Amino acid sequence: MVDVHLNVDEINDYIKAASKRTVDIIIVVALVIILSFMMASTTWFFTEYGIPLDYIPYVHAAEIFIFGSLIVEKTSAIIMKTVLIVAGMAVAKGVKTITRIVGYGVLISLLASVFKADPAAALAMGGFMAVVVGYATQQVLGNAVAGVFLVMSRPFKIGDKVKLLGKYEGTVSEITVMFTIIDSGERRVLIPSTKIIGDVIEVIKEEKASS
Repeated sequence: MVDVHLNVDEINDYIKAASKRTVDIIIVVALVIILSFMMASTTWFFTEYGIPLDYIPYVHAAEIFIFGSLIVEKTSAIIMKTVLIVAGMAVAKGVKTITRIVGYGVLISLLASVFKADPAAALAMGGFMAVVVGYATQQVLGNAVAGVFLVMSRPFKIGDKVKLLGKYEGTVSEITVMFTIIDSGERRVLIPSTKIIGDVIEVIKEEKASS
């Protein structure tokens, strides 16, 4: 009887989680529809009341930024909750980080396209997009992707004694998407995930005491 109740509770929890994700997806779709409606309404309003059309790109940019940010954050949260079902929190957070970076990259591209009638504004926005996306790809995205692969492949686990990068030896105390932390007893070393993925990983087996 206990097992039956446990199974029922697990099913109820799964149904509740699925219902929340469904509601979140509906919210994202609604935000997209509202954004499209607002942009069309803005164009109609400016045209109908004779307001200079030069201001439309700036209003559209504000609308895209506000609703686009909400869509990116909501979508990344949905994906994180979905990944969390089949993987751990570390993987889920890494996937969320990647989703946000890609989402905001797309958002910046959309903002740049809004100003296509204004070459100077488009050039400035494009340059800003290149700097942000390029930096994020090198510093954050690369590390996050490496961290996800590291967590999923699990070449070592917490508590293992390892030697990383050929010089850092100690016991693994924490594994995150961005860093692996080893404790040598005298110090704690945070090693970026990208460094670990591209190097030799040495797991030191403990010698069993002979009886």
